[in-house]
Amino acid sequence: MQGMGMASVGMQVMSTLQGGNAAVTAAKHVAEQERQKAGQTRASAQRGAHEQRRQGEFVASKALARAAASGGDAGSSDINVIMGDIGAEAEYRALTEMFIGEEKALGLEDSANLRIWQAKQEKAASRSAAFSQAVSGLAKYGGDWFNKTTPPSGGGGRMSSPPRVTKIKGP
Repeated sequence: MQGMGMASVGMQVMSTLQGGNAAVTAAKHVAEQERQKAGQTRASAQRGAHEQRRQGEFVASKALARAAASGGDAGSSDINVIMGDIGAEAEYRALTEMFIGEEKALGLEDSANLRIWQAKQEKAASRSAAFSQAVSGLAKYGGDWFNKTTPPSGGGGRMSSPPRVTKIKGP
């Protein structure tokens, strides 16, 4: 019967260790997906920034065409100021798009790193739990075996003190 109990403990220990390993494997898979999504988010933000710049160029071109069509001086300082403002606004929007995308990507990467850290903590906890199960199983099922195979201590648990040495006085 002890053999069955020890086998059961062995299975519990292995199962606990496998659970910790599975947690790490699953976390790595999810983390890889989150990192991939972070890359896609960055790419999307870059595309959005490009679109903002393109829209700014379109608006500036339209403004310049209207100024020229109205008979005014398309090269006047007022038009140049307006064109500069349009360009600055487009660049601001493009950089904002990039910032938002980068923040989202960093959040995904942080989440991925946290998942892996948590899984490593779970794996360490599974090792501790497996060790605890093994010790508990040995105490429960292996106690009789240890008592049968361990030689008697012979001292009753009390150590004797070393003999006293007395000095012999010389002549």
